[in-house]
Amino acid sequence: MGQQAPDSPPQSPCQNLVHGHTVTSHLLPEIHLNRINIDCGAYESGTLCATVLSTGVPPTFILTLGRDGCYRTQNIIDYRPCY
Repeated sequence: MGQQAPDSPPQSPCQNLVHGHTVTSHLLPEIHLNRINIDCGAYESGTLCATVLSTGVPPTFILTLGRDGCYRTQNIIDYRPCY
């Protein structure tokens, strides 16, 4: 099985990749054609991100924002794709 280019169209309509390891430039999740980057740089920004995926609806993001030992959770429901 060959590897697909990172931003090439998905090979099937339900193929998506959710990943981290590469901190996003705006410290918010990034939605691309076939992948979602949820690495918000928690080690530096204090923002930890998770995503909820359901068939037929856009992804929902849950951010835990931390500063000085205080944390709060924020849901992002209407988030725009990068493509």
